[in-house]
Amino acid sequence: MGVFMEDKILFHYFSAAEDKCGNNYSLKSLKTGKVSFAHINCFNDPCEIAILPDEIPFDTTNSDMKYLYELYIRVFCFSETFQNPLMWGHYGNSHKGFCVGYDLNDILNIPEYKDTLCFGKVSYSDNIPLLSDEDIEKGAALYYKSSDWEKENESRATIRLPHNSDNHISEIEFKRAREEWLESNPFFEKAVDSHLRLPFPLSSDVKEIRSRIQTIRQDIKGFENKDYAYCAFTEKTTGKTVYEKFPMRVECSLKAKVIYIGLNTSDEVRKELKNYAKANGIEIYEMGIERGKYSFVPKKVVLL
Repeated sequence: MGVFMEDKILFHYFSAAEDKCGNNYSLKSLKTGKVSFAHINCFNDPCEIAILPDEIPFDTTNSDMKYLYELYIRVFCFSETFQNPLMWGHYGNSHKGFCVGYDLNDILNIPEYKDTLCFGKVSYSDNIPLLSDEDIEKGAALYYKSSDWEKENESRATIRLPHNSDNHISEIEFKRAREEWLESNPFFEKAVDSHLRLPFPLSSDVKEIRSRIQTIRQDIKGFENKDYAYCAFTEKTTGKTVYEKFPMRVECSLKAKVIYIGLNTSDEVRKELKNYAKANGIEIYEMGIERGKYSFVPKKVVLL
């Protein structure tokens, strides 16, 4: 997973976009000195945690690996560069966002999860790695990606959420959350409706179709909504079904060391960033285009 010197600065791109309610979580993260470790389903690579000999995408609902990676592990990503145009375009919201540099020593000593935090550089390959059970258990599958992503120069910090009775929920709560999730993802109902609208239905036994769909609904053991990941599993020792939920995102303390403002960042966000940098004694730069080249170069902002 790579070795780093501890006096290194690593970077994370923020979109600075507002949600429907006008909340700018990028600025909030910066100002509160917090970063959000996320569930792997929040990522943009469908081949995350692809492990031989499993097929991709990794979607076996009741598998032990899915249970481990999707319930317990949360991830925050960094890059070795603040000058990648593609990353500014994508993660930096078409250059409307900003990029923050963090000290590696601070990353390795995040107080909330210092005992379970793992850190490493992502390895890139054209082939899915063959990992040992021990490596998989440690979360190593999160540190391998396709060569197509190599220009991101990514490294990752991962935390493992505690697994205890605090995460247990009742069967009633689990089933209620599952019904709400199904209503917001009405795949099964749409499938039935589409079938019934055919001029010559594939089967005349509509009751059988509905019965099968209801069975599938009831067999769903794992799902995620905006806030939580849910899972139902059977304890091997007791045979009892246990229902759990874990947060999709977990906030951890990590303060900025340097800030880079995007080419297209709004005047309002620029002002907020400069005020924050001035109040906290942080160096801040504005990105520009190097003359005669496609390269981006930073210009230091003098805060008066």
